[in-house]
Amino acid sequence: MATSEERYAQAIKNNIDPDIVPHLPRIPKTVRFSDSRLIGDGVHSEVYSASATYKKQTITVALKFFSQKWKERFDAEVQSYEFLEHNSVSGVAPTVYGCDRNWNRERLREVLGDALRPTSSLRTPVSVVMLEYIADSVPLSVDSVTWRICKDALGGLDLIHLAQVVHHDIREPNILIVPSTGRVVWIDFSSSFVNPNDSEIWNDRQVAYSLLYLDVVDHGLCCGLILAVNRPIGGRIPRSSFYADSVRSRRKPLQWHLKTP
Repeated sequence: MATSEERYAQAIKNNIDPDIVPHLPRIPKTVRFSDSRLIGDGVHSEVYSASATYKKQTITVALKFFSQKWKERFDAEVQSYEFLEHNSVSGVAPTVYGCDRNWNRERLREVLGDALRPTSSLRTPVSVVMLEYIADSVPLSVDSVTWRICKDALGGLDLIHLAQVVHHDIREPNILIVPSTGRVVWIDFSSSFVNPNDSEIWNDRQVAYSLLYLDVVDHGLCCGLILAVNRPIGGRIPRSSFYADSVRSRRKPLQWHLKTP
């Protein structure tokens, strides 16, 4: 029988030393923001879209703000994106451009302008993550789901798990679909954690499986999809599996500067 030390070593065999994972870059002070608008809010954060201009390039970004009391949520989000970037996972989660801390009220007002509502829950100093804005997307729902979307959603989650990140907040609003391209994007990593064991990965995937196959998809499509998709053994999925192959073409080289998506 394996000792507790042996069981622990087996559970963490795929863990990544956080000290070798590069930090996200800071948002350059020379970035200029305009046309901000609120696109989402929750208990822990508020999300705004904005036009960001840097070195004569302008792109639309998503700015996710956390008040100081939710620092742990901000840190979880940042560390998850650091692990995803370190493992060159892209396409299945938003591209991350950078982050910053301790913005005061003046800086927040400068960036958001009139989009910052008087009823905003943000309390300065705030921390912010700058992300790819997923245009023309809709959250997962009975109306938006298809057989292919189910497979791509689980495939994307498997790549996230391979990067040693557990999402830990799997809900319909956190799975975005771009109808025009069929892209499936996992968002909101503020409840996530890194370096999970096999059981934690398996539990995360089972929640997703339940949501996609039992809560969203009708019975006929569910049966066909279960027969068509190989479920991972022991909570992990081989790198050579269908899931990794299905989204590998969407990976991009690791970059650490502001870039167009």
